[in-house]
Amino acid sequence: MKKIFLSLLLFTLCLGAEELPTQLQPLVNSVKTIVKEKDPSLMPIVVIGGCPGVGKSTFANKLADSLKEEGINCLVISQDDYNKTLEERKIYTNELDPRRLKWDWMHRNMQEAKNRSESITKPFINQLNRENGTETVQLKGIDCIIFEGLYTLGSVSPMNFMQYADLALYMETSLENTFDWKWERDLKKTRTRTPEQFYEHMMTICRDFAFHIYYTKANADYIIDVDSNHNYSLREVDKNSLPAMPDFTEYRLKTIQYS
Repeated sequence: MKKIFLSLLLFTLCLGAEELPTQLQPLVNSVKTIVKEKDPSLMPIVVIGGCPGVGKSTFANKLADSLKEEGINCLVISQDDYNKTLEERKIYTNELDPRRLKWDWMHRNMQEAKNRSESITKPFINQLNRENGTETVQLKGIDCIIFEGLYTLGSVSPMNFMQYADLALYMETSLENTFDWKWERDLKKTRTRTPEQFYEHMMTICRDFAFHIYYTKANADYIIDVDSNHNYSLREVDKNSLPAMPDFTEYRLKTIQYS
C-alpha cells in the first residue's frame, strides 16, 4: 500500500510540473536572456496580465516550471493574494472593481523585490477558508519574479506596475471562451447564479475589463492566445500594428476613487 501511495504521489507531482509547449520556447529564451543580462543588483520581473478567467495563474506556474528546467528559479506572485477581506470586498460587488485590492502593499512588495531585498512580507488567501493571512517569502536564490493578475500590465495609477516589468505578457481569448469558462466555474459554486443573473454579472465584467484592463494589451511584449481547449500560441507584439486603444482615463478618474 505504501508503494502504491508513493507512486501516486510521484505521478501527481509530475503532472503538477507540466511544462509549456515547445512553440513557446522563444518566450522562455527571452526570460533567460533578461536574467542573464540584467543588472545583478535588480531582480528581473515578468508580468502576466490579460483577460479574466483565461488561466494566468496556471500559465505562470507552467512558465516557472519550464524556467526551472533551464536552471532559473522563479517566484510566482499572484495579484489575487492582495484582495481585501471578504467583508471589505462586499462593499464593491463587481468582480473586477479595482478598489477590492491592496495597491500600496503590491507596490511595496514589487519595489522590494526589484531591489533584491532578502525577503518580502506579503498577504495571501487561504484557499480552504478564503481568509486573509500574511507570509514572509525569502528571495535568496530567486532569479526572477513572475507577477500575474488582471492589472499587472497597468501603466496608470494605481495599477502602474509596468515601471517594474522587464517583460510583459498579455493573455487573450475570445469572449465566447470567457463566458463558457466563467459559467463552468459558476456551476461549481454552492450558490449558482441563474442564467439571467450570470449574464448581468458578465456584462459588468466586460465593462470593467474595457475600462481597466484592455488598454494594457498595448504594453505587452508578447501576446499568448488561448483557444477553447486551453492550448497556447505566441505572438510577438508589433507596437505599430496594434489597434488604437480606447482611453477611459477620464472615466476612471471621475467614477472611482482608489484606496
